[in-house]
Amino acid sequence: MRLTFRMKILLSFMILIMTAVSISSWYFYSRTKEIIIDQMSERVEDVVKAGTFLFNNKDRRDLSKIVRKVQNDPRREILSPKDLAKIPKGEDYASLSDKVSEQYMNSPEFLSIIQKLRQIKIASKQRLGALEYINQLDMHANEKDQPVINYVYIVAPLPESKKLNVMMFVADADYEEIEEEGGNPIGNLYKVNQNSFKYAMLGYPNSEREFDSDKWGTWLSGAAPILSENGEVIAILGIDYDVSSELNKINQLTQIFWTILIATFFLAFPLPILITRSLTKPISDLTQAAKRIKNRDFNIQISVKSKDEIGSLAVGFNSMAVAIRDYSSQMESLNKSYFRFVPQNFLKYLGVTNIINLKLGDQTQREMT
Repeated sequence: MRLTFRMKILLSFMILIMTAVSISSWYFYSRTKEIIIDQMSERVEDVVKAGTFLFNNKDRRDLSKIVRKVQNDPRREILSPKDLAKIPKGEDYASLSDKVSEQYMNSPEFLSIIQKLRQIKIASKQRLGALEYINQLDMHANEKDQPVINYVYIVAPLPESKKLNVMMFVADADYEEIEEEGGNPIGNLYKVNQNSFKYAMLGYPNSEREFDSDKWGTWLSGAAPILSENGEVIAILGIDYDVSSELNKINQLTQIFWTILIATFFLAFPLPILITRSLTKPISDLTQAAKRIKNRDFNIQISVKSKDEIGSLAVGFNSMAVAIRDYSSQMESLNKSYFRFVPQNFLKYLGVTNIINLKLGDQTQREMT
């Protein structure tokens, strides 16, 4: 299909406007999303770093003993690298029997560590209660005031996982199995999605820069090393920040982005039409005027309203039309003068249509014929 000049300009303006709006809107959306996630990540990292200071030297010694016992427990199921690779990401695997896990979880050292984890979790609620023993049900008793840090736990490296992509739960604030909610007992293996845990194993607190989803929800995780008195990494304190409210805001931001883009398309559509019309109308007038001159209408004059290149072209066209009109009038007058001296019947007699075609000797040749 052949496109007119007006349609080409219209499409060019539409593409230009939509491209500019799309790029600027996408940049605004991406930067806003990046800023939101960065601020959340910094907040999570600050919380998990502060949480490690709740563990005093005695807690750290107790934690170190628990980690070593579980890692070296002959009753723990040791998986081969192939079996470890089969654990789905975001899923857990019980390496200890329920009976063995309960023995560890009933120890005073374990329960003391659990209280520290629950203090971190309950501190993320809007209202704080008295400093007292915290049981698992108390943390979620008020449905209107739930902790934004949904999971607080301690993990330790698994000796048979050389790449540190599978870790072992040592303690979890929600380790107890209550009603239909499954607990997370000691000894559970977890295939890590988050790079922050790998950094923490090297001694560096870190938090994720992207949301992570598993069967429990969508989270932003942070991890910090719990160090011994010698500065060695005993285990990793991890927290999962519930990002459902922030995720809703980002989804709203995504909807706003698409709304702006679609609205811009419809609102900006008349503008290119007006601009195209203002640019192509003088050209269209020139085209119509050229057709009239072709039909020997030399009285045409184009109205000049602009002083740009198109206006200069219109002025030149008008001058050309005047020159052609004057020349045509002069030629018509000249022809009339010739006809007064050379009659039309004489030209017909010689077999020519006008005096221009007349040659010397035509009359003699005609008489001889």
